[in-house]
This record gives sequence, C-alpha cells and structure tokens, in this order.
Amino acid sequence: MTEIWKKIALALGIVALFLALSYGFVPQVLDGKIVNQSDISGYVGMSHEMSEWNKAHPDNPTYWTDSMFGGMPTTAISTQNGGDYTEPLYKLLFAGKRPAPWIFVSLLGAFLLFLALGVSWPVAVGGAIAVAFCSYNFQIIQVGHNTKMQAIALMPWVKNPYGKRFWAQPSSALPSVSRLRPTTSKSLTTWPLWCSSTLW
Repeated sequence: MTEIWKKIALALGIVALFLALSYGFVPQVLDGKIVNQSDISGYVGMSHEMSEWNKAHPDNPTYWTDSMFGGMPTTAISTQNGGDYTEPLYKLLFAGKRPAPWIFVSLLGAFLLFLALGVSWPVAVGGAIAVAFCSYNFQIIQVGHNTKMQAIALMPWVKNPYGKRFWAQPSSALPSVSRLRPTTSKSLTTWPLWCSSTLW
C-alpha cells in the first residue's frame, strides 16, 4: 500500500512539474498577454463580415462572405454547427492560458506514451520534454497554426494503444475523439468507430 502511495505522489509531482514547465516557458500569459499570431489576425479579418451578420441574425446565419476572393463559402473559414458533444472535453483538455495548455497536454501525453512503451519514469520525463519542446511546435504557435499544434499535442495520446500497459488504451480514447470536431450531425456516426479502433 505504501508503494502505491509513493507512485501516486511521484505521478502528481511529475504532473506538477509539467504544469510548471508549461507556464514557466510562457509566463507572460499569466499577465494577460497573448501571442501575436499572424494567421489568427487574418482569420479575425476574413470572418468579421460573417460574425457581424450572424450576431445580428442569429436565426439566419450566413454561409457566404464577400470579404475573401470576391466571395466564397464560410465553411472554410468558420462554421459552427450543433451536435458536437466533445466540446466540453475539448475545453477541459485545453483549459488555461494558451499556449501553455498545448505544451502541458503534449508533455503529459508523451510521458504516458513512453510509460506505455515500457520506458522508465525518468527517461519518460526526459522524452516528454524533448517531444513537447521541439522547436517546430513553437514556430507554428507563433504564426497561428493552433489546430495543428493541438493535433501534435494529442499525437502521443493516439499512439498510446500500441503500448504495453493496460491503461494505455482508455487513456487515448477521449483525447483522440476530441479531435473529431464534427461539421455536421452525420459525423456523430464516426465516433463509435473511432472509439472502437482506438480501444482495440
């Protein structure tokens, strides 16, 4: 029993370390500052007309904008649809001042992956730091490739089923399914298939 509590304490200490590393790398976010991302600035501009219309006409949202390329569908810019039951999970996984949560999820996922592959705890911590603090991650964060960074952060979670530990399969299912952000209610039918392939 004492051994179990030691492992729990060690695990909590590692989680706290990852949290400290995540916010310690970008402490400015604690002061309310945000990353100046060029792609996000462009997105705000191109979706402005659509956003203003939808606010004024909540019962009649537009799926077309004239602000890009002389006119184009808004589906490639920003379209909100009902039926996304993973939204609470997504918000839980990436709660906090961004980009720190992306770093934290990447650290924790990589750590669990290394453990699932049978690596020792100290090596797993070092490997997780190497994965999360890859220079490419911060290059894409700087320009605003947010969804790509989120996908990279969840990559280790998706790979967990290939590990040797019994908890690897369930630990990967929920983060994996949170990336299935359905554009239509029909996408809901893909969730059981995704969960079954992830778990088994």
